[in-house]
Amino acid sequence: MIALHRTRFRLMAVSLSALALSGAMADEASGFLFRGRIRERIAERRAERAAEQTAQAVEAGESGEFRYTLEHRGRERWYLVYAPPSYKAGTPAPLVLNLHGGAGNPNQQRDDSGMNAVADANGFLVVYPAGSGRLKDRFLTWNIGEGDTYAVQQNIDDIGFLRAVIDEVARNFSVDRKRIYATGFSQGAFMCYRLACEAAAQIAAIAPVSGVMLGTGCRPSRPVSIIHFHGVNDPNVAYAGGIGEKAHDKIPRRSVEDTIAWWLKHNGLSDAPTREARKGRAAMKAYGPGANGAEVVLWTLEDGGHTWPGGASSLPERMVGPVNKDIQASALIWEFLQRHSL
Repeated sequence: MIALHRTRFRLMAVSLSALALSGAMADEASGFLFRGRIRERIAERRAERAAEQTAQAVEAGESGEFRYTLEHRGRERWYLVYAPPSYKAGTPAPLVLNLHGGAGNPNQQRDDSGMNAVADANGFLVVYPAGSGRLKDRFLTWNIGEGDTYAVQQNIDDIGFLRAVIDEVARNFSVDRKRIYATGFSQGAFMCYRLACEAAAQIAAIAPVSGVMLGTGCRPSRPVSIIHFHGVNDPNVAYAGGIGEKAHDKIPRRSVEDTIAWWLKHNGLSDAPTREARKGRAAMKAYGPGANGAEVVLWTLEDGGHTWPGGASSLPERMVGPVNKDIQASALIWEFLQRHSL
């Protein structure tokens, strides 16, 4: 009988200990959730303050880099806007969309292209939109219409997103809607051609680097002026077409020459160059302008890889090939784009 009482006492003690432990765990979980909500609220408030400060700086016409978020089709997307020191609120400025490559991000594209320095010297706005991916800030991709990348597989509406970015930037900044341009690298270059095919009413001219036109359904609403840069030794998007030696998507692509020929025909231009030039290992052929003012320029980098001419490369040379240093693509891009408007 005494043993039975002792057993019951131990069971009661164990139960009380379990209840105490359970209560302590519940208190700890509640405290964890409470602290989590506090952290979330602090983060939200910081984001709100940053947005308020950005709005005030933009309204005051301040220069610098500003980060924006934009909800599009149920997804939170983001982009950077760079306003040069000469920017003044109320004075419409040209705008250049600068699109990163596949698995890249806006920061990488900003640094590799060096476009902000050109904006400083010439007074235009630069917008660096972010693609989409499983991570928010890295390894981002664009829906180029074919392949197995995240944006393609999820059928992300990137043309709609870029249109929305243009509209939102034009609400927050003074933008010359007749002088909106697009440049981009690799997948960003593919997207430039998509914009020329599908959004020619908004984009005055394009400047693809290391990317060609994809697909067969391009129906631009008007002639579009193009300046194209491509390395002969590009291992990812082969200059001669087909499948690049180090291409992520094992899908045959158009050659650079076929891409240029398509746009010469669409723009009503002769296939005989009107001008040719050379700077070191960089060779240029210019076509036009035609009766409508459209022109096409091709820079062939005889020693160039899958890289931005005159810029930097975030990836090692063994993966993407060398950077041609004979020309500065970003400066040449602006020199070309500024000649064209809607």
